Amino acid sequence: MKPAKAHIKSHSLWLVVPQNHNELKGGWRLLPHGSDGLLFDIAPFATGVPVWILITLAKEAPPLDVLWIYQGEVSSIATMRGGCLQGYGDHVIEVKADWAVQHEVKIGDPVILEKTIRTH
Repeated sequence: MKPAKAHIKSHSLWLVVPQNHNELKGGWRLLPHGSDGLLFDIAPFATGVPVWILITLAKEAPPLDVLWIYQGEVSSIATMRGGCLQGYGDHVIEVKADWAVQHEVKIGDPVILEKTIRTH
C-alpha cells in the first residue's frame, strides 16, 4: 500500500492507497498501524456518469464512512455496512463510521490530497 494524506477542513487523515488486486481485496485487514483509512483514485472510471463501488465488510467489521471527492470537494458522504454505493467523484475515502459527523464534514468542504508522501 502506498501512503497518502488528505486534508479536510482543519483535519488531516493518514491514508493508504491500494496498489494491486490483493491490496484492494485485503482492504482494512491490511491497513498499517496508525492509518486512518483508505484512498481510492477512481478518476480513470469517472467519466461524468455515476460510479458504482462494491464495499465488502466482514460480518464482525464495523461500518465505514465513505466520502466521495470530486474536483477537490466532498461531493457525498455515506455510512456503509456493505453493499453497493453509487456516487460522483474522482476519489473515494473510507474511514471509520461517524468520522464525518464527529469532524463536522459537510458536502462542499474542500479536500486537499497528497498522494506522494515520503516515508523513512
